[in-house]
This record gives sequence, C-alpha cells and structure tokens, in this order.
Amino acid sequence: MITNDRIAEVLSIPDDGQRGDALRQLDHRIASRTDASLSTIEVLSGFEGLRSETSIPAQAFLWRLLINAPGQPQVRDHALKVLRQGRGPHRGFALFYLRLHYPELMLQLIAQFEHDPDPDVRYEISEYFFDKDRNKSMEMKIDLLPCESHELNDALVLEITAMGEPQHLAELRRRDQIAGGETIFGVTADALQRRLEES
Repeated sequence: MITNDRIAEVLSIPDDGQRGDALRQLDHRIASRTDASLSTIEVLSGFEGLRSETSIPAQAFLWRLLINAPGQPQVRDHALKVLRQGRGPHRGFALFYLRLHYPELMLQLIAQFEHDPDPDVRYEISEYFFDKDRNKSMEMKIDLLPCESHELNDALVLEITAMGEPQHLAELRRRDQIAGGETIFGVTADALQRRLEES
C-alpha cells in the first residue's frame, strides 16, 4: 500500500537487510536533496521505529534520518534514555541528536558524560566545543586516539590533521614518544606537520 509515510513503508519490510538498505537509500536521497526532508508524521514513525527496530544497522540509519529532521520532544526523551543507559549501540547518535536539536541541554550532559567510556559520546562532546573552544575540542579528539572503531579512528586522524595547531603537534609527538614510537599519534603528527609546513 502506498502512503505518504516513507518511514512506515520501509519499516514494514520484513527482511532486516532489505529494511536497513532501504533506510540507507532514503537517508542518501534526503541528504543529497533528491527527496524531501522527513515530515512530522515520518519523524514520529522514525521514533516508533527506534523503539521497535531490532536491526542495529537499521537503527543507525533511523538515527541519521532523525538527526537531519526537525526536533521532536518524543525523540529528545528517547535520546536521553538511550544516553543514560550507559551502554549499548548508538549512544553517540543520541547525543548528536541532542547536540543539534536541544543545545540548551548540553552543559548538563557534558557534566555527566565528559568522561564516558563510549568514544562516540566523547566525540560528540568534542564537536560541541569545536566552535566554542577549538583547543579543548582538539585536545579531546587527541585523547580519543587510538580508537577501536576504525571509522571513528580515521575521522579523528583526518580532523586533527586538518585543524590541529603547533601545540597539538607537540602533544602528538609527546604521546608517540611515551608509547615507544610508530603509533597512531606519530602517524597523525606526521600528517599534521606536513599540513602545517605547507600552509
């Protein structure tokens, strides 16, 4: 049945893989502006989907879709619940959602989660500080290295290389030396040094 609720249509697909792929494609179409953003009805369907979806990849794309849609109190409350559970997937997405849509909550959340063991959560806090205290943001990103997530690890190296300053280069060299050399700190330092010398 054709409806105006694209999220509900996708979530009705019984196969986990096909459902996740359909959410990924919808996310891509919206991000590339081929499709319209989610409507309020679709955001609410996405919220219900987050609560019932069992596929972790599908959950990730639901979060991405909701992050790029207008904020809703129900999603806010769910994001707070996910974040405060203290473990489980997508806590970083939950904080990303709150950071973008409910920034007034961030000082309280930072006080609670600045030292959280989940690197995705700490990454989102580093992003919050990016426009407010660039040096603190970069220091937090360096503290996240090395990271078990290859995706996050690669993102951190690229960001530190692109936006680091001489003091961050010195800190990377110090950490590489303490760790015995030839570490991710040294690799990142080499890339940052090249960028600083070229600029």
